[in-house]
Amino acid sequence: MYSNKFKKYLLALAFLCPIIFLPLNILKAHEIVIDIFTFEHPWVNVLSGSSNAAMYVKIINKGDLADHIIGASSPAADRLELHSHFIDDSGVSRMRHVMAIDIPPKGFVDLAPGGGNHIMLIGLKGPFFDGELIPISLTLKNSGILTIDAVVESVGLKPKLSEESDVSDANKSHHKH
Repeated sequence: MYSNKFKKYLLALAFLCPIIFLPLNILKAHEIVIDIFTFEHPWVNVLSGSSNAAMYVKIINKGDLADHIIGASSPAADRLELHSHFIDDSGVSRMRHVMAIDIPPKGFVDLAPGGGNHIMLIGLKGPFFDGELIPISLTLKNSGILTIDAVVESVGLKPKLSEESDVSDANKSHHKH
């Protein structure tokens, strides 16, 4: 039915596909260990048509003391802000700037879509594409500055929230606390 040449081509393709696409899977599931901290899969969601993005990551603290993210920066954006979601009186999910994100001792904090904490990249300095790495420097109260690479994923997709997030508030320089 099929020629031997075609069968060899299919066989070679079957063996090469996992090898070719394996680095993409590794990149999507990357983990960074710095001292007592493990950063599981740091990633950035860039909204289509927006000059803003959100970074998500699970941070595991293997140390005996709590630490706190008190700031962040990146050459990829004008500024970064620590944010949390809350539900307003009308039931709409909104963001607000927070002064710190706590990382408990022998525990973790999960910066994840769907409400909760995240880091906003405000005033992106260029187009970003899936798979691209963005350096993010996190300032921790006790541990100093730790720099990680977050992979760009979900370009153009909105994070899954129970209600529409008020992303436009991130462009305002003043936030109500």
